[in-house]
Amino acid sequence: MTELSVAEAAATLGVSQETIRRWIRGGRLVSRRDAQGHVYVQVMPGAAANAPARAAPGQAHGHRHSGPVDLRRQLAHVTGLLREVQRQRDQLEAQVAGQAALLEQAATERAALLERLRTAQEQLDAALGRHSPAGGTRRTPRVRSAK
Repeated sequence: MTELSVAEAAATLGVSQETIRRWIRGGRLVSRRDAQGHVYVQVMPGAAANAPARAAPGQAHGHRHSGPVDLRRQLAHVTGLLREVQRQRDQLEAQVAGQAALLEQAATERAALLERLRTAQEQLDAALGRHSPAGGTRRTPRVRSAK
């Protein structure tokens, strides 16, 4: 491996210095910083021959892979996304389970309240000497509230 400055690596590979810096940030190139803060890039001999081709002016850049390192980064990224989706799915499932439990509890409480209401209505009817129709509860007319 040969160590080159960012400018030397850019000239060797036929790309801009910003592209070299972007490749360093993206993990496509290995670099080190010396005591004065200068950045050096590790480049294999003959790297200029393997450098990504530059698009002609006015043409779109093609999608190119830099090899196993780039594929490992992409796999790690996709794996991270998948874990995040699974985490969010687990959270949603927990929320749904919680909501289902609350709905079940509300339905049970509603049934108990309806039973208490039916019992209270029967007691009221008995106290007033009314008889409820056979086989069911007596419906009382609703009172409309004034708006």
